[in-house]
Amino acid sequence: MKIGITNTLLWVLLLFVISNNCTAQSYANEWINYDQQYFRIHISQDGLYRIPYSTLLSAGVPVGSIDPRNVQIFHNGEEQYIYIYGENSSGIWDP
Repeated sequence: MKIGITNTLLWVLLLFVISNNCTAQSYANEWINYDQQYFRIHISQDGLYRIPYSTLLSAGVPVGSIDPRNVQIFHNGEEQYIYIYGENSSGIWDP
């Protein structure tokens, strides 16, 4: 009988240790900075896209107050490669 109780206590302890180390999955929103403003760009297919200054302006993006050197594009929480023409020169958008 002593072996049965010891064995049971070991199983209970093992289950406690395993369940204590289990954590919930993250939401994959860790990249979001809630102090920043974000704009959503919908695309229909994978590929290379060009977004003209006039399109950003007409969509309500405040291009006059955003430094193009600090623009980032994310897809499913991963930063995507972008190229902004003329961003290194003055820190302002060129129409």
